[in-house]
Amino acid sequence: MRNVAIVVVVASLFASTAAVSVKHQRRWTEKIDAPLVHVAEQGSAEPVRAVIQVRAGATEQFMSHLVAQHGLTPTRTATANVIDVQMPGSMLRSVAADADVVRLSADEPSR
Repeated sequence: MRNVAIVVVVASLFASTAAVSVKHQRRWTEKIDAPLVHVAEQGSAEPVRAVIQVRAGATEQFMSHLVAQHGLTPTRTATANVIDVQMPGSMLRSVAADADVVRLSADEPSR
């Protein structure tokens, strides 16, 4: 009987971990525009120009993070809390999953 209880506890832990993981995966896809989801899932090293909307007050910190941790060159836009940056497509998923990111969109070619 004790072995059955241990098996149930371990199975419950695996199930809850899987549920949290799936929820996290859905969260990043909700922040990113559909055309970029495909690029992010491919993990391509090809550069992608993106517009990142961050939570209010996080612009400076997030820009510093992109420069220091990833060697990117983000620029501010005329809109508050919005950053324009060119990055490898393989970074889209991790950027979209960041807690400071509100929305990640493809930049318009005319920019």
